[in-house]
Amino acid sequence: MNILIIGPKGAGKALLAQSLSRALDATCVSERDIRTDFNDWDNSPAGVWRLGVRLTLLSKEVKEYLVIEASSLPSNFSPDNIIFMDTLDNTLEVPKKAIVVSTRGWWKASWVRYWTKIILDNCLSEF
Repeated sequence: MNILIIGPKGAGKALLAQSLSRALDATCVSERDIRTDFNDWDNSPAGVWRLGVRLTLLSKEVKEYLVIEASSLPSNFSPDNIIFMDTLDNTLEVPKKAIVVSTRGWWKASWVRYWTKIILDNCLSEF
């Protein structure tokens, strides 16, 4: 199962990804890791498409759980679960069927355990 955590810069995606990956004993990667490995920083539609292909291939390689932290959802990647880090500026469109974690002005590292438990207990499919 793969879990994609998306949202704007500074929303807390990496904190939540690390917490979920520890709780699930999962592989955790970031969009930055993938772009660095391939030296591909192109954010044009073609670059985002390539990112989606790489995420799809990676999700097929990892047999158990994969937690991915990224700034957006490539249209050619279909994660099992999407967690959207919602912030005050609301600059990104919330994907359909996404779990929305509100980070409006009060997100702190201490809340990571709370959201990790809520997500694991109530939100993720196939548990």
